[in-house]
Amino acid sequence: VRAVVLQIDSPGGEVSGLQETVRRMIECKEQHGKPVVAFADEECYSAAFAIACAADDIYLPESGGCGSVGVLATVCDRTQATRDAGLRIEVIRSGARKAEGHPDIPLSDAVIGRVQKRVDQLAKQFFRLVSANRPISMKDLDALQGATVFGQKAVDIGLATAVASFDEVIEILENQL
Repeated sequence: VRAVVLQIDSPGGEVSGLQETVRRMIECKEQHGKPVVAFADEECYSAAFAIACAADDIYLPESGGCGSVGVLATVCDRTQATRDAGLRIEVIRSGARKAEGHPDIPLSDAVIGRVQKRVDQLAKQFFRLVSANRPISMKDLDALQGATVFGQKAVDIGLATAVASFDEVIEILENQL
């Protein structure tokens, strides 16, 4: 193996284990001294973009997108719908905050505030990961507000290295080797 190419076409995924995965990928890359490039094969968003940040360079086609650097969480309060259906559901728990965000427990502003605080903490970790591996600051990442960015604009702001086709990426790698 002379190099590794990560061909990524993904809208993203879960935060669980993501930072550790990227950290281990970077350690493996450094330990073995192999160049690693990522090719955003149209979509490379959110958790998938974090994985791409383990690469030395990130390429994308002109129509390809990357970014969506941020975190989201959903909570659902279905207590009214349950009542309207004539059902009674009780969530038995060991503490008042156990199962916060469970759909059968009414949402309060305090619960939503705690979920928002956690989302913000995770987003800062994500910004740190990206800014440590790409030429873009945490402030500039925050300013993107989780936007997806396409083609040359992704290059211009530092999310990607260059616009290129997959075949061009392979040619660039072969020339480097």
